[in-house]
Amino acid sequence: MNIALNQIAAAKSANSHRRFSFVRAAVAGCVLGFAVASAAVAGPFDQERDGPRQEQGQRDARSERQYYAPQRAPERETRQFEQRQDVQRQNVQRHYEQQRQYDQRQVDNQRQFEQRQADRAQEDQRRAQDQQGGDSGRKGRLTPSERADLRRQINEAGQDIYGKPPRR
Repeated sequence: MNIALNQIAAAKSANSHRRFSFVRAAVAGCVLGFAVASAAVAGPFDQERDGPRQEQGQRDARSERQYYAPQRAPERETRQFEQRQDVQRQNVQRHYEQQRQYDQRQVDNQRQFEQRQADRAQEDQRRAQDQQGGDSGRKGRLTPSERADLRRQINEAGQDIYGKPPRR
């Protein structure tokens, strides 16, 4: 028995029902979307038109507002543009000041580094001179007067160390 040859009638009707429900939901969504869009587009002037009639003076005031409104918008845009330019100028000045401070710090650091190097070089040179001065000493012979002084100092030191023994 071949099951593939048997057709189930319920399956076709279920598929068509799904298609129609999808189409109904799509149409309802479009209608709802158009209603929301038209309400959003409708401004306060449309609501006034639908309401009771206003007096002639109010209507003239509204028409004057509509006439002068485009002139106010460029002024506002001009002010906003000038404010943006001021902010940009301030940012440029702040950046310039930061860059100048950074450059000044770099120069100061370079000076400090060079000063430390110069101090180290002077210290090394002084140490080298001290070592040379201490090691150089006298390598020649003593003069007769220096020999006599040295002999006298040795004799005095010997007398202090090997003095007369104490009596018992």
